[in-house]
Amino acid sequence: MLALTVQRMIAVQLPEQRTDGPNTPSIVLEVLPGGGYAINREPVRPADLAARLRAIYAGRPDKIILVRGDPSVTYQEVIHAIDVARGAGVAVIGVSPGR
Repeated sequence: MLALTVQRMIAVQLPEQRTDGPNTPSIVLEVLPGGGYAINREPVRPADLAARLRAIYAGRPDKIILVRGDPSVTYQEVIHAIDVARGAGVAVIGVSPGR
């Protein structure tokens, strides 16, 4: 029996803790079951996600976000959230391991 495995990779960089400069709060994008999202625990409709992220990052010097997927969501759903964040101008994306 012969099986093929396809692997896809996305480059992510975990943000380093900084001791200099302004202390801006972290932004956490949660990928929730059922196709929903939350930014710092505040629910966001999928249709509003990109606009909300653009508004958050418009005035921030650091374009860093942490993406956390619920254990029940698929890898594809997390990757979609990462794609939306990149499209909204986020430069550095960290992915939180499962809970």
